[in-house]
Amino acid sequence: MGHRKSKISSCLNKKEVKIAKEKVSKNECCCYGKNKVGLTVGLFCALLHAIWAILVGIGVGKSVIDSILPLHFISTTYNVITFSFVNALSLVILAFIGGYIIGWLFMLLWNWICKK
Repeated sequence: MGHRKSKISSCLNKKEVKIAKEKVSKNECCCYGKNKVGLTVGLFCALLHAIWAILVGIGVGKSVIDSILPLHFISTTYNVITFSFVNALSLVILAFIGGYIIGWLFMLLWNWICKK
């Protein structure tokens, strides 16, 4: 419980600490770090896109998409281009950045709503 108290104290002023402790004991929301959640979501998005790049690299990307699209009631004509390390690296980096921004903004809103 000592670890939880330091987390609460680091993101709230002294007046709000008592209220936050009561909320934690009632399993309600409290202040969480935007950076940690941003990093977590960013890494998750980067991992998913790295897996996709690997699938394309080993030549099974099109067959994976061919099996997934019908499950979403989608029929289309498309091509999966040949693997490029530069494109794969760009994909993973941009997925991380986008995931980080989404996670950071989510926690910004979460903390704002919890303080009301």
